[in-house]
Amino acid sequence: MNDSIVQILVGSLWAVLAVALTIAIIVSLFRLAMLTWGIQENKVAPEPPIPSPSVVDSVPASAGVIMIKTTFHVYEEAKQMANALLDQGIIASGQIVKIESRYWWDGQKQDKTEWELTCLTRFELYSAVETFIRDQHSFLVPEVVAVPIIAASDQWASWVIEVTTAP
Repeated sequence: MNDSIVQILVGSLWAVLAVALTIAIIVSLFRLAMLTWGIQENKVAPEPPIPSPSVVDSVPASAGVIMIKTTFHVYEEAKQMANALLDQGIIASGQIVKIESRYWWDGQKQDKTEWELTCLTRFELYSAVETFIRDQHSFLVPEVVAVPIIAASDQWASWVIEVTTAP
């Protein structure tokens, strides 16, 4: 055989081996990632177990409680909103704190002192609180953000649920 043909064959063999080795490394890394993330090959994820009544009964009262936040440029408006929401019975409490806000509005970065109202209520009252805030707020686009309470004392959470009423 001619030396140039042998060199081409050897070069081709090295190229094939390099591709095979690269594929083997990728497959190994993929399998390692699957093991790391708890994914098993060719297996369907099992159905989650149906909770027994004792598990459902032990769900903390805080599971139905949320915080809703909104902001105002003027303290008096925040205070009036908190009182109006309390009078409607759709929040258990409203806490007002002074904050420094940075945000974009009309293409310009804003740097404002604002008043943040944090309301505590039941999850099912979110829509009523949001609608009330949007209807009464002086902002064109008021912030209305809900955050679930993932843990709280049962006594406190029960109080929030007891003192709020359906609209």
